[in-house]
Amino acid sequence: MSKSYPEEFIGRRIKVIQASNNSLKGTEGTIIDDTKNTFKIINDKQEEKILLKQGCVFLVDNKEKVQGKDLLQRPEERIKPRK
Repeated sequence: MSKSYPEEFIGRRIKVIQASNNSLKGTEGTIIDDTKNTFKIINDKQEEKILLKQGCVFLVDNKEKVQGKDLLQRPEERIKPRK
């Protein structure tokens, strides 16, 4: 079952804790862009990286575990108020 995440992710710190691509595991940084399928982050070395949401599990702000598959929609659709 999918969980709903109606909040903004830009500016939050994330770390990849599981990934279908093992080379992404441990990647961390601050989210600077959020699209339907990706997060763009900037790491501590000021390098930008694009992470696919599908196939990843993220640790957000060192406390909340989030399945990337639960975030596969445009951010403006995810955060708009429910009627």
